[in-house]
This record gives sequence, structure tokens and C-alpha cells, in this order.
Amino acid sequence: MNNSKAQTRVDQAGLDQDEIALLEMMRYLFRTYASPMEQERMRCVQLAHTYFAGAHEAEILNNVIGVVNAMRCSRQSGFQFSNPNCSNCAQYLCSDERLLIGTLSAVRRGQKSLAHANALLLCEGNDPVHFLEVTGRLGRNIARFRAPFSEKCAQTKPMAQKFKTACPSASLIGQRSVCCRCKRFGIGLSFALSPKAWGNA
Repeated sequence: MNNSKAQTRVDQAGLDQDEIALLEMMRYLFRTYASPMEQERMRCVQLAHTYFAGAHEAEILNNVIGVVNAMRCSRQSGFQFSNPNCSNCAQYLCSDERLLIGTLSAVRRGQKSLAHANALLLCEGNDPVHFLEVTGRLGRNIARFRAPFSEKCAQTKPMAQKFKTACPSASLIGQRSVCCRCKRFGIGLSFALSPKAWGNA
């Protein structure tokens, strides 16, 4: 559990609307590892359909799962992530999340050195080649999905702006409430996946 004041806000992290959507999808996959009985993976599927409906929807969903699995296999430690079901917690990036989404963002922008540096840290010094390959595949599929709508998207208000008042997809997956810790202490909740949770998934 972390004080949200010490975290980076999602709306100040320089992410575009696709990266925010991918972050949210990944958080529900992490929740699946942390609490398998809750079936949070279905929310990830729902978000893929909501954000990326069309010809590349299934590919993007598979790519997201591939990125998470590649990272999981390259780490010895657990992974810390913010609670996606809380309207307060979801506004903040944990340090591990910053490295993950930072790698994806750098790959999409062609910043190879930055992507490699982030990936090395995320993979804890292990070979990040496979992780970078699947991350690049995800980035290319996002570009293919967005290409026909690039002009329209350029005129659309960035999704990140919505974080100033609420989580971006609260209306899409059901209105989110504030978790008990936020109600009591006013600070964000993050979960830490143990290595055991990664290994048994």
C-alpha cells in the first residue's frame, strides 16, 4: 500500500489514450493473477472490445496478454500495480507500472535506447529481447488499428484529460467506487504480486 501523493499521476505521465487503455487492461490481468477467483480477466476482454473494437481487437488483446506473460517470465520479483477498481487508486502509477508502460510508450515512439533501458530494469537485468519483441508487436497492431482514424483521433480530446475528474472508463465497465482505504485514509491502494503468484498463474 502506497501513499498516492508519492505516486505519479496517470494524467501527468505523458501517455496517450491508447496507452491509458492498455494500462487499464493490464491492471485487470494483474488482478487475475492476484485473485484468480474474481475472474477479472473478463474485464480486460470487455475493455479490449470497448477501446479497440474492430478487425484488430483480438490481436491487440492477445498482444497485451503476451506482453504481461513475457514480463512475468523475465522477472524473479513480484509486480506492484494500482487497484483498477478504485476511482482514486487508478489515477496513480506504481513504479513497476511506470517501467512497463514507459517501455511500451518508448517502443511506439521509436525511442529504442529508452525502451531498452526501461525493459532492462523491468526484467531485473535479465535478457529483455523477447519482452521487447512482443511489446513491439503490440505497438505495431495499435498503429494498424489507429491508422484509418488518425485524423479523427487527432481532433479528439485526449482520454488522459478525463483522469482529472474520474477514471477513464468508469462508465464503460460500471461506475467505480472508492476503496475502503481511500475512504479512510485518503491514500491510494496498490497490490504487490508475489513471485509465487506469478509462477502459479
